[in-house]
Amino acid sequence: MPHTIADTINTAFKVELVKESRVDFYPTDGYEFTAFLIAESLRNVEKGDQDAAGFYNIDVKQAMKNDQIYANIDLIFYSELTSKAQKAGLSNLEYFKEVLEALPRGTFWDGVYQFKGSAEVNGKTRDVISTFVVENGLGYFEEDDLK
Repeated sequence: MPHTIADTINTAFKVELVKESRVDFYPTDGYEFTAFLIAESLRNVEKGDQDAAGFYNIDVKQAMKNDQIYANIDLIFYSELTSKAQKAGLSNLEYFKEVLEALPRGTFWDGVYQFKGSAEVNGKTRDVISTFVVENGLGYFEEDDLK
């Protein structure tokens, strides 16, 4: 059973597309996130958590669900993925999206996942940001941002 975002993606594709060191979390709004952190730390202290005044045990899953943070993931479209995509008659990017959208409900936490990488789009290699949104355990992709 995968335990991290990288493990979940790599398990789904049976190839290492994501290295754990390339998954980062960023606040959607700095001020709101600061308020969220303070509120969560106070709740943790009230529950008896004295680790770094309650800041140590902030629930990342809850922060994503509350749209306080999003996951930023760098992708590498290796040749192993290309061969799987070609067998399916899809581009790497189309195949990537199809596999993620077909995963069972609850595979990803609710929240926003931004996947960044280079992929072939309409015959050209382009930098792409694909935003995957998960609501109530089901994910869908928004329109890609192509550079």
